Amino acid sequence: MVTTIDQIAETLRSRKETAIAAYYQLVIDLGNESSKAKPETIEQILRDSGKSIEDLDADARRSKRRSEDRATIETEQETKKQIASARAAIEAANEELEEAKRARNEKVYPLTVQISEAESQLNAIATAKATLLSTMWQEDQERLKSLNWQVERLHRELTAAKSKMVALRSRTEVDRDAVRSNWWLKDGIEPTKPSATTMQLAAAEERVTDAQRALDAAIDAMETFRAEAMAR
Repeated sequence: MVTTIDQIAETLRSRKETAIAAYYQLVIDLGNESSKAKPETIEQILRDSGKSIEDLDADARRSKRRSEDRATIETEQETKKQIASARAAIEAANEELEEAKRARNEKVYPLTVQISEAESQLNAIATAKATLLSTMWQEDQERLKSLNWQVERLHRELTAAKSKMVALRSRTEVDRDAVRSNWWLKDGIEPTKPSATTMQLAAAEERVTDAQRALDAAIDAMETFRAEAMAR
């Protein structure tokens, strides 16, 4: 037989369960920021459920974190698909790269062989030239030595002419700088006379030009004779 006490206990238990359910629904709504409950309604739910405002705040924060975690978990399959797609694209790119490497090797290998053979031929040419020079007729050897000595002499003359020209140019430039600055006018100092005239410099430059021309002609003559002697 159900007594009055039992009925009261069942009513209180049912009311407590309803209050707890309302509390957790409120927690979820606050965590999702979708609650439209009025303050007095919230106060009633807290009173009926035996919860405090501090409990509500902590539980709402926890509910929000759990919702965010569940949303993150829901992206698992899509994220895995993205990774698989990216890896497949990388694999395809690697295959294309390997194919490009194979195609390059097929083109480059015969060219490498061609270069190697050509370099061997150049070595043979150098050896042949050295042999022709060393076995040149006696008269041709003496003539070539004479031409080579002439080239060396003209080269020394060109070097000396250039040195003189540089020295003259530096002296004329110093004098021109002094004239442009007019420094002697400040203290009443007489300007120094140029240590080299422009005519002297022009003559030196002409000697360098002539020496270079003579050297070039001597080198051409020596190379021409060498080619003729090697052909005999």
